[in-house]
Amino acid sequence: MKPLYVFSLLVLIATAAFAQQPDTLPKTLFKSKPITNIGFNFTGGASVSNFYNREAIFTNIGFGIMLNNHFRGGLDVEILTSNVDVANTALVFPSTRMRWRYSAFGLNLDYTFMPKKVISINPGLVIGLGTVSKHPLDGANQNNDQLIDDSNMFVLRPNLSVNFNLIKFMTLKIGGGYRYATGSKSLGISDSQMATPYGFVALRFEIGGPISSF
Repeated sequence: MKPLYVFSLLVLIATAAFAQQPDTLPKTLFKSKPITNIGFNFTGGASVSNFYNREAIFTNIGFGIMLNNHFRGGLDVEILTSNVDVANTALVFPSTRMRWRYSAFGLNLDYTFMPKKVISINPGLVIGLGTVSKHPLDGANQNNDQLIDDSNMFVLRPNLSVNFNLIKFMTLKIGGGYRYATGSKSLGISDSQMATPYGFVALRFEIGGPISSF
């Protein structure tokens, strides 16, 4: 019977120790947090980088959701809006100048540090699919909308911005990143001529708040 008394005493001591020290329980790496805030956002801006070894301007549009003021996810669209012409040695209609058209869309994920401060830091990542195509610009009686060739590619755009909260629902984003593109098969342009660092400026509009207010 004596071992039974000893075992019972040890169980009581262990139970009392855990009751007094709840913080000694193991911690998990991916501990889920309750969602207390939710919102919807729209972002519009412009970026500058090289494309086909020339300076180019892109239009960027995005929309998605916000969770707990920190996490944001949604769709992002990038469109080449400046004129980028192809040299006459494009190997297609040599006497005609060509123009590149480029667009990409993908999933945008980002996290905001110190979201309630006037100035915050915002790393992000866009993962998606891009398309590049070549069209006649002039000469040879070619229609500008005629498609000479096109090709899809994988696009990855890590970025980092500094955010300035202008008013309650509007934030100014200034930052930069890198456009990684691979898999294009379009004649006359290489992946490296689309993969390049870029800088951007954008405005983000956001509505939302505590879940209890919805």
